[in-house]
Amino acid sequence: MDGIHDLGGMQGFGEVGYSPAEPVFRRRWEAVARALLVVVAGAVKASGGGFRHSIERMEPGHYLTSSYYEHWLTAAATPGCRAWAGDPLRT
Repeated sequence: MDGIHDLGGMQGFGEVGYSPAEPVFRRRWEAVARALLVVVAGAVKASGGGFRHSIERMEPGHYLTSSYYEHWLTAAATPGCRAWAGDPLRT
């Protein structure tokens, strides 16, 4: 793939900072976003591929300026809205 979302394995971005003491969720809304994704994915029977596809459909500028859990909110909203609208694709 060749999108803004496919940066894995690229060089030159520097070291990723990590601390074992870092909390999984920095803010409560991040935990809620994760829980929402789990509920929506189960309700619409979304696949991991559907989750990724929802994130890949984000506009590049929005993707680059939004947080990790904002990506998850997008992934939850996309299949949820499609299922609500009766879209058979649901991804």
